[in-house]
Amino acid sequence: MKTLSQSIDLKGKTAIVTGGAMGIGFGIAYRLAEAGANVVIADLNEEIGTTAAKQLRDSGWQAEFVKTDVADEKQVKDATDFAVKTYSTLDILVNNAGIYPIIPVMQMKPNDFEKILAVNLKSVFLFTKSVAEVMMKQGRGGKIINITSIDALHPSSIGLAVYDASKHGLWGFTKNTALELAPHNIQVNAIAPGGIT
Repeated sequence: MKTLSQSIDLKGKTAIVTGGAMGIGFGIAYRLAEAGANVVIADLNEEIGTTAAKQLRDSGWQAEFVKTDVADEKQVKDATDFAVKTYSTLDILVNNAGIYPIIPVMQMKPNDFEKILAVNLKSVFLFTKSVAEVMMKQGRGGKIINITSIDALHPSSIGLAVYDASKHGLWGFTKNTALELAPHNIQVNAIAPGGIT
């Protein structure tokens, strides 16, 4: 039986994984690296992100960490430039970063609302635009994968109204950018996982 690294060959490809320091993001980064991709973990947590990248390198794979506030346009551009300068190519983007504070609407403050949308939705816009510009210049297409949520299809619990709104928004953003970027051979897809423990 073939292992993942044997059945999927991503040698020579470079991937950015936002929120790739832990959880689903690290699992994605691990599998991409295992398949031969150069992986750039873009995450705000420097300590965990540095450790995550080292763990991948210790397995014999190519990985780097770049500290990134995914909702900050300059830092997103810097992370994109870092990936290109480090590995000379950029082929895959996984928009995974997300937060899900449980705050009922009636207890939520505007700052809470804005932060959730900034991390879960604005970041996807910023990274998609930044990375797609590079992919278009390279002229050989690419893959953009957005990690939305089962909550984009139905609510799971009280207190996640704005999280759900952000994931519904991401679902729509994915469909429309797929149309826009298809002529450039950039495929945009979404994955909607349920609860992960």
